[in-house]
Amino acid sequence: MKVLYITTMYPTPVYPQKGIFCHEQVKALKKLGISGVEVMHSSLSDASANAADLFVVGGDLENFTHSFPKVVLLENIMSMPELEEKLKKAFDEAQ
Repeated sequence: MKVLYITTMYPTPVYPQKGIFCHEQVKALKKLGISGVEVMHSSLSDASANAADLFVVGGDLENFTHSFPKVVLLENIMSMPELEEKLKKAFDEAQ
């Protein structure tokens, strides 16, 4: 399964701390014991409906996700418990 995080912030070599919480969220998949997953990140302008099986976005981007097949919508993008709960539900439903 491909998971695409759509975010305007993500660490880069030039700005390694920019959006570090987005990078840290990827660890939630490992914590849940979910394997066989390819995780990518993208800006909204570069994301397309066929880019992934599951899209993870913050609530502020909800209006832009209607064309995506399966979306995990986060009310608080900094909340690891919310992310873990919603990822677990999405992966349980996919099996």
